[in-house]
Amino acid sequence: MRNIFIAAMMLLTITNATAQETAPKTAYAGGNAAFVYHAFPPASPKAPDNGFTGVKLEREDLAAPGKWVTISETHFPENAGELMLNYSRAARFFPGAAELRFDPAASFSKYQRYKTLDSLANELAYTPEQMAFNILLADTTVQKGHSYRYKVSQSGAPNGKWFYTNNIKYPDVIDTKKPVYARRQVEQAAIRIEWAAKGEFRPMKMRVYRRSDNDKEFSEIRPYTSVDLKGDSIKYSIRDENVVYSNMYHYYITPVNDFGGGGNIVSDTVHATCMESRNLLSPQYVIAGPDSAKQAVVVRYRLPEPQYIGSVAIMRSANYDKGYERVGLNAATDSTFTDNRIEPGVKYYYYLVMTDKMGRNATRSVKTFGFYQSAGNDFPARFVRAERKGKTVLLSWQYPDERMSGYYVYRCEGIGGQMKRLTVLLRENDSLYVDTFKFRPGFTYGYAVRSENLSNKESRNSNIAYIRPAGADSDMVAPKDIQAAAQGNAIRLTWADLRQTNNTVSAYRIVRFTSGETQPQLLQANYPSAFSTYVDSTAVEGKSYVYAIAAVINGSVSLANQSNTVQLRVENMPPPAALTAYSSAKGVNLRWGKVVDERVKYFVIYRYVNGGQPAAIATLPANTYAYTDAAAAKGVSNYYFIRSAGADKVASAKSSNEAFAD
Repeated sequence: MRNIFIAAMMLLTITNATAQETAPKTAYAGGNAAFVYHAFPPASPKAPDNGFTGVKLEREDLAAPGKWVTISETHFPENAGELMLNYSRAARFFPGAAELRFDPAASFSKYQRYKTLDSLANELAYTPEQMAFNILLADTTVQKGHSYRYKVSQSGAPNGKWFYTNNIKYPDVIDTKKPVYARRQVEQAAIRIEWAAKGEFRPMKMRVYRRSDNDKEFSEIRPYTSVDLKGDSIKYSIRDENVVYSNMYHYYITPVNDFGGGGNIVSDTVHATCMESRNLLSPQYVIAGPDSAKQAVVVRYRLPEPQYIGSVAIMRSANYDKGYERVGLNAATDSTFTDNRIEPGVKYYYYLVMTDKMGRNATRSVKTFGFYQSAGNDFPARFVRAERKGKTVLLSWQYPDERMSGYYVYRCEGIGGQMKRLTVLLRENDSLYVDTFKFRPGFTYGYAVRSENLSNKESRNSNIAYIRPAGADSDMVAPKDIQAAAQGNAIRLTWADLRQTNNTVSAYRIVRFTSGETQPQLLQANYPSAFSTYVDSTAVEGKSYVYAIAAVINGSVSLANQSNTVQLRVENMPPPAALTAYSSAKGVNLRWGKVVDERVKYFVIYRYVNGGQPAAIATLPANTYAYTDAAAAKGVSNYYFIRSAGADKVASAKSSNEAFAD
């Protein structure tokens, strides 16, 4: 502040200046006014200086050059009372004036004794005192977004000295980097925070704002502050002693110039409290339990003082004493954590670590444990294969994606036969098994591998690997050219007559595989070999089927060959009614009515144009009653109709009414 005042004193040697660049900087944009220095000799009506009785301040808006407006005419204070009145007015612009302990009576008496401003060097070091002596003038009529220039002149007599100030823009905009959090230190009854920034601008002041958790908004406070410069860095420090031990506070600052101008740069917000982290109460009622719906372990707890907590880390290990790692991070407002990254059947141990809003870790909670068991097991072994190895069978498989306790090997005799367990629980890293069973010549055997998870739940069968071990009838040929086709409400099977090449065939074994079912169904164990066709009248609409047929020779069953996939076409599903169509900016909008039929699972929408073939453009769930065709051709009439479909999404034969839109 003294440097600014010294620059103003230089004006004594720069009078009647007309060139803007010849005058030092004497005008500044503040927080709620513009401020102008002058250094004319003290003058008042009672104590004129060569006839001059005061100072006149005029302003020019740079948007209207040459148009000068008188802002004020002031004079040097004539007594201690006037000095005190000026000082109280200065507090409007500089609220910290009360802290300077300025004594108007003593200061005015000192001036009267020496009659020189040099004697008031200490009193004039701060802006409130400078305003009290009318050396610093204020313009409160400035408007945002305007740029100004001032003319300061001696008044009360002709031919007085005068000068132009530098140009200013109101409000002042500080061009500096955002102050970022650098350091925080707390004591029993004080909070100290430091911010740092880099930049060419060197603000010497700051405004400090604070909010406690009990406050809705930030308010300006006046703690102890300092601004230190080191190289190209600026360090802003505050020390707030007006704090309550148990409160959490939030601070930010805005750098300003000596007159309160700026404030456009806002620092990081820093959280602080005088409370020591070790005094925070640890989480209470920490428990962990299974959640079957989420297939997870849920940790529940209560924070006794959440207002001081920044986050809660959830630590977990499968070992009570060691190996803990963070598996989650909760906000202070949370009281549960769902741990989805678990393996069913594994016992996990948990504890919580709180971090306060200052980044300090508090005392950890007690330990607890959680345990989740799967209700089922949908992960059998994968890619099961059976190979002949002499008179034995080598079985191999791959592990499922889920971790398992181990595996069981099952075997059946004949296609679709009853599976029987062969082994105890094999280790989880086993993937081979050799079956040394004394196989019956000519028989087909099937193998499946089931897994057991950590919750002791056994899976369904894996894919079944069929094989005929080495023996006298190992080379029996299975039926070929098996074809399956829908015929009315039944499915007809046809195949090549094996008796043309092997007259020992006595019968056929026919098995059916149905979509949505895990086990095949035996339709015929000994179907007469005189026939090479079979009609399955038990098939139902909406299901997909694959048939396997093996030859029976001398009581032995050959390998089986499979048919194509076939299904009965659904002919009698009702289509939706009241189909309508109309054009919009997004395309053609379709609407239709509801269908009450449990078999109807989907609607298939068809579109065609005159002369073209209908084509399915969308398959929608049966609870949908509207659709927008954004791909409809423009400039032509588009025709639509809808058919119902079952779970297999195969459309029925019946169509809805047709609707069209241009």
